[in-house]
Amino acid sequence: MRIRVLALLGAALLTMGAVAAPKAATDPFQPPDRSVVQHDLALLTAAAEGPAAAAAVRALVPHLAAFEDLSPDPARTARWWTALRPATRSLLLADAPGIVGDLEGVPYPVRDAANRAVLAADLASARARLAVGAGRGESRFLAERVRTLEQVQRALQRPPGGAPRSLLLLDPANGDRAAIAIGDVQTADYVDFLVPGMYFTVADQMVDWTDTAAAIQSEQQQWLRHFHDTRSSAVVSWIGYRTPNVFTVASFGVAQVGAARLTDAVNGLKAARPHSRPYTAVLAHSYGATAALLALQAHAFSVDALAMVGAPGSPAQSVRQLSVPAEDVFVGQAVWDGVATSGFFGSDPAAPSYGATPLGTSGGVDPLTHLRLAPAVGHNGYFAPGCEAMRNLALVGIGRGGDVTAGTDGSSGTLALAR
Repeated sequence: MRIRVLALLGAALLTMGAVAAPKAATDPFQPPDRSVVQHDLALLTAAAEGPAAAAAVRALVPHLAAFEDLSPDPARTARWWTALRPATRSLLLADAPGIVGDLEGVPYPVRDAANRAVLAADLASARARLAVGAGRGESRFLAERVRTLEQVQRALQRPPGGAPRSLLLLDPANGDRAAIAIGDVQTADYVDFLVPGMYFTVADQMVDWTDTAAAIQSEQQQWLRHFHDTRSSAVVSWIGYRTPNVFTVASFGVAQVGAARLTDAVNGLKAARPHSRPYTAVLAHSYGATAALLALQAHAFSVDALAMVGAPGSPAQSVRQLSVPAEDVFVGQAVWDGVATSGFFGSDPAAPSYGATPLGTSGGVDPLTHLRLAPAVGHNGYFAPGCEAMRNLALVGIGRGGDVTAGTDGSSGTLALAR
């Protein structure tokens, strides 16, 4: 897979170099129009509370296509769910799990149960259809569907001694999107969203991205014990948007969609936990940082900290324009990461004038544990076990930005090798 990623990355760099950089408007993020999906939620509620409710809901669900593209407003959804009678909630969980599981603002244990039910049912259905035979085109589609769902199933498996895992998102239409939480996101004191960049798909990277989230969460728990802190963390392996490919990476279009979906995910966390809101951070890689920055510049959501690695530029000109405390915006650039030094999507977040705190990536010795830290090399090197970048990402996510190293050997890649 490494060769394929490197080949695609090379193609992306050629594509990005062959076209003019997009001109970011002052506020390029546009909140989505939720009128249709809010209307569909009202229809679903009426069916669930009317006569012959179960049959009515089952008959209605296939016609509510708006939920495939957008979630209703998370705050309104949280109030809606709270106001429902327990019997109505149970009915919707049983007869509309594909909708309930993806509703931002609904309690996470409910969403996990709904999405696991959808995963099991869809996987069984796709395997059965493959077994009885189908046309060449349908067989190809079903085989890919099975492969995607099996990735999610594998990513959900909890290793011995590992933190619990929950399925927060599962695209019921084609499997382009999924999110798995490592740790109890309903109760954790720190919750981080790990946001990927280009060429990350559920079918190919869900297991790897979830393993990365698990490694960060495990390191956070070790740091919390180191600091004698009894609080807990959760990290969400979030492939919540269709990441760009070589044909779409050179524009803000996919980032706009990613920004809207990430906005719903973060605001959904706040809506689902109105009385116990956790410290929240976004840990973004590559084009995922561009998507996050679009929303943060527009103040569509706010977080306590933001860490970017391999970011190809920022539509904002300064950390002061983001809905994040300025002192808690971090940026890391590895050596030989041509994407991070491209500035393709605007200003360079690693430039001193931007105001972000450098996040060390070049390796060295940890000043707290005195253990050796490996360097990050290349665009996908930030998540290697034992590297300085992973250490620092874990610390940012638990509010320990003051302990982030800025390059422990004095030659950190945060300012890029080729400058």
